[in-house]
Amino acid sequence: MIRSFRGTTPSIAVSAYVDPSAVVIGDVRVGERTSIWPNVTIRGDVDHIEIGAETSIQDGTVLHCDAGVPLTIGDRVVLQNGVVVGGDGYGFVRRGDGTHEKIPQVAAVVIEDDVELGANTTVDRPAIGETRIAAGTKIDNLVQIAHGVTIGRNVLMAAQVGIAGSTTIADDVVFGGQVGVGGHLTIGRGAMAVGQSGVTNSLDPGELVAGYPAIPAKEWRKASAVFKRLPELKRRIEELEARVVELSRRARAGEADE
Repeated sequence: MIRSFRGTTPSIAVSAYVDPSAVVIGDVRVGERTSIWPNVTIRGDVDHIEIGAETSIQDGTVLHCDAGVPLTIGDRVVLQNGVVVGGDGYGFVRRGDGTHEKIPQVAAVVIEDDVELGANTTVDRPAIGETRIAAGTKIDNLVQIAHGVTIGRNVLMAAQVGIAGSTTIADDVVFGGQVGVGGHLTIGRGAMAVGQSGVTNSLDPGELVAGYPAIPAKEWRKASAVFKRLPELKRRIEELEARVVELSRRARAGEADE
């Protein structure tokens, strides 16, 4: 279904395919040989959605812009089933009465060429600036990219990664599954985080980290080898403390006898 909105009509390249069950509304421009599959919703508002050539937008994906927010999808992009691009960033400010005022999320989202987003991944729009995923980046299923995040070229993220707002990730970074990255951090080029790491500080280029909070992976491996022995080590320390106390008591008793 292709529909006009506020006087604007989608512009679909002749060679593009739009499934009859898809909904494309408003100022949307679709490039050559792009495929829009069943139950996709693409909704342009005051500003427009630009979708490049040879892009595949798979079943159930939602793309939308609102309140004059542009959304750009490059060439040869793959958006797998259930992806949502352009949803509101998570921004609220506490009022004096304890309730929360929503901060309007009115800035751009850009997905560059040759990016792939896995099923049910979400990319939020920010209040200011932009959210950007650079060319060649490949992102797995169930990944959250928050408002104002910048992701460099050829980054790899496995499933269930979460990136908090306003973090900058340089080129060639690799995150294992379920890595969590805090907000307002800088991740240097080629840095890597082992699966389930919790990154709470910025990382230097090429740094390899693991654990929570994430530390150099070699140190984490040494520490994790000790974890299962902690109950035994605690018991031994308590026994040694008791022996020290007893020896001190005997030494004081001996001094008193003299």
